[in-house]
Amino acid sequence: LALGAGAEALFSRSVARVWDPATRSHATVRQRLAGIALRSGLAVAALAAFVVGSIGALLAFRWPPVLREIVIGYLVAFLILRSAMIVARVVTAPEDEPLRILPMSDAAARFWYRRIVLFVGWFAFGWVTVTLLRTLGMPAETRQIVAYALGLGLLAIGLESVWRHPPPETAGDPYARRMHRDLGNGLLGIYFAVLWLLWVADAIPLFWLTVVVAALPAALQVARRSVAHLLRPAGAAGSAEDMPVFQIVSIERGIRAVLIIGTALLLAHVWRIDLTAMAMSDSFATRLLRGALS
Repeated sequence: LALGAGAEALFSRSVARVWDPATRSHATVRQRLAGIALRSGLAVAALAAFVVGSIGALLAFRWPPVLREIVIGYLVAFLILRSAMIVARVVTAPEDEPLRILPMSDAAARFWYRRIVLFVGWFAFGWVTVTLLRTLGMPAETRQIVAYALGLGLLAIGLESVWRHPPPETAGDPYARRMHRDLGNGLLGIYFAVLWLLWVADAIPLFWLTVVVAALPAALQVARRSVAHLLRPAGAAGSAEDMPVFQIVSIERGIRAVLIIGTALLLAHVWRIDLTAMAMSDSFATRLLRGALS
């Protein structure tokens, strides 16, 4: 980890002149998109430098088999965490509002960046830990207790994020807004608890269906708002007629198609539906399944 971090620091210092947000203009849509692409590319390149440094250090030594598996496992977990940090920073841009993909306040951007990183880090290191406990010979019942405890940690992070996230700045009656927010937070809390119970009960197909029912509409809404936010006119002078409507519609519909098709493929995989065999068959049951997925 130290050598990987050193390699990443050297890379970041070498390209510091390429990326300096204070000296770059983001007045137009083209400049805004170019800034996001450049920052994302540099972040991925820095992660690649970390991977080269850390894996090079790993391959430079001969490890006992069990210790090697432990080191590789936690190195993979750390890489997942670093990848989540890159994606969350690109999406929320806590310190750089002009390059923020999702429209939100600075406080909300910092809040969601930290919660996304915490959730992914807890999941990654917990998953690796439970996997390595099997390698170390821990009984299955004990591993399940550890996994359920780590799952409670994920549930706690989700509930805390729901109840403490900064509210959006909207007009209207403050009492009505608070009632609406409390109702939504309560329903989300119940939803997360149901997900945890389905996971504990090993009802994996129903678990993923419950995830999709709420996650897909939310993802479509986020995609729509993000595209409109990124392609908004420069400054406050632009009017609705200045919006690149064709580009917005094209990109939004393309993202929507990818999300819907990806969700259908995910459900088909979880439910162990052989799409090739289903396409070749013409029974009543396969016609129903094809219709449902379509």
